[in-house]
Amino acid sequence: MNKPKALPTLEYLNECFNYDPETGVLTWRERPASHFNDTDWRTKEETAVFWNAKYAGTEAGGVNKNTGYHKLTLGGKLYRSHRIAFKLGTGREPDAELNHINHDRADNRLCNLENSSRGEQCRSKRTWVGNKTGYVGVKETMGNRFEASCRLDGKKLHLGTFNTAEEAGTVAREWRNARGYNEHHCTEQKQG
Repeated sequence: MNKPKALPTLEYLNECFNYDPETGVLTWRERPASHFNDTDWRTKEETAVFWNAKYAGTEAGGVNKNTGYHKLTLGGKLYRSHRIAFKLGTGREPDAELNHINHDRADNRLCNLENSSRGEQCRSKRTWVGNKTGYVGVKETMGNRFEASCRLDGKKLHLGTFNTAEEAGTVAREWRNARGYNEHHCTEQKQG
């Protein structure tokens, strides 16, 4: 896994953004000239006036339609907004993994963000789109039977073969619950 990009200092982020932990929205503050550089056609003071007139008070960034994450550009670098929101809301640098509890990648309310390990992140992920049984950890086998399985330390663990998808789903769900998987892990959708 790639290490996430280091965030700017908390002091610098506070100069750039207002963060509302109740809504998760980051808005641009009026930024000082020290945040900008002189160019061939404009001084940093002129750039600050121009930039502030256009962006101060507006929402920072936007949702990437391919990933669903809210992103923004700061100092020529692209950042995921939830990492900045977490740092502004807690005063701490987020861990390598930062989980959206409700699985909505654009929901950056502080109550929806939690530091998590890679294992915790895996235990809270959603159902694979190719799941045809409607139950997490269940696949149909030959003879119209259903196999329940889970992963433990990266290895597939066979939990049994059952006559119905529902039986296999119950066994797999109980196995996950006993190991502290997130309640939203692989939200099951029964076939109708």
